[in-house]
Amino acid sequence: MRTFLGRVRRLAALDTSVFAEVRDQPGETAPALLVVIGATFLAALGGWIWLEIDIAGLDTGKIVIKELLLGSIFSLLMWGVWVLVTQTVLATLFHVPTPPLALVRTMGYAAVPLALTVAMLIPTVSFGIGVVALVIWFALTGTAIQAAAPRASGGQVLIANLAGFTCYAILLAILADAAGLAPGLFVHGADLAEYFDFGALG
Repeated sequence: MRTFLGRVRRLAALDTSVFAEVRDQPGETAPALLVVIGATFLAALGGWIWLEIDIAGLDTGKIVIKELLLGSIFSLLMWGVWVLVTQTVLATLFHVPTPPLALVRTMGYAAVPLALTVAMLIPTVSFGIGVVALVIWFALTGTAIQAAAPRASGGQVLIANLAGFTCYAILLAILADAAGLAPGLFVHGADLAEYFDFGALG
């Protein structure tokens, strides 16, 4: 646990040497997933509190189920799509074979900046904080992919990462607009009708 927390702290300080340490360690797969799960939950928590503070008349139960619980689950699934698309682009388009679990470990730990999205609870700067967190996360993920695929060039890593992130972002935006399944920053694009208690409003 001490080693795990130390790595999280180092990544919070943008010490990217962590990626080389965890890339080939099977025992780091579960901790990497724990980072993604924890950061995703904190992002959803920030979106939930922002909704409660900034918008009147919402049904707390609906927010907890759709934004916090289901939103987090779908966000994690879309992160899995991000990893899979990245690995597929590297292997098929650039012929750079990359062990999938190596990507899971490095990209999992790279999710540390996503936890910053919990600060979205501050209404005036909520959207800006979410954007900054997402940008830092994307940038750190590029370094993580490079560590997992050292044979790939910087341009190849960027294209593969963009392909994966685009799928992640577009799919979550669709889910947010269609069903309110919107963790973190994506709550700003959610259909708010999914969260209202119309009976109470009436």
